[in-house]
Amino acid sequence: MGIDDKEIKVLHKVIARHIKNAPTLTGAISTKFYKDRFVRGGWIESNSFQKWRPRKRRDRNEKRRGKRAVLVQSGRLKRSIRVLKKTSNSVIVGTDVEYARMHNEGFSGSVSQNVSAHHRKRHKRRNRKKKGKHIVREHKVKGFNRTIKQNIPKRQFLGKSEFLNKRIEKQLEYMLKKQIKG
Repeated sequence: MGIDDKEIKVLHKVIARHIKNAPTLTGAISTKFYKDRFVRGGWIESNSFQKWRPRKRRDRNEKRRGKRAVLVQSGRLKRSIRVLKKTSNSVIVGTDVEYARMHNEGFSGSVSQNVSAHHRKRHKRRNRKKKGKHIVREHKVKGFNRTIKQNIPKRQFLGKSEFLNKRIEKQLEYMLKKQIKG
């Protein structure tokens, strides 16, 4: 009992299709893994979980909105993680948000900020007994420069991970076995 030419050709097509779809599947698994770091609140490296340091300050709107995850305020950073480049044999998953590197690698140093001129509104306390509109005062704030010191701890959510590599390898092997049987 041997394998005939038809079975070899079918097997060859299945393997070729699997190799062609491998970068797409790898990108999807990696993107899901990286976005899951925001939910879990830490990084996995060789089966050890490294939890992120919590924020120092509590959120002002915590009572109204509930507690939020570390590194999530608007969700922009998490939503920006996607496949940036895909070729026939590789895939690059990343983000284009400018502050991502500071949070992923950590940062300690001074940052110069340029605050442009603007108008600030100040509300006068409202008399609750009287009905009507309350008084709003407005004054102009001049533009200025300021330097602030920042110390942002490392909270890794992108990078190389043995755990992720093993997960991709298992998933690709499972899909290949499934396609060969089916």
